[in-house]
Amino acid sequence: MRGAAVATDLTDLTDKRLMADEFLGTVDAGTMDRISAALRVTLDLT
Repeated sequence: MRGAAVATDLTDLTDKRLMADEFLGTVDAGTMDRISAALRVTLDLT
């Protein structure tokens, strides 16, 4: 199964809101590296 994560408004995410969602599983280190890189670009942290 393939999936996608879309972060449209990260600034509105609170701990309570994050914990209210359903845990879907884990990702491997390579996928997490790509997610981290995408977040750095999106949040202008490069």
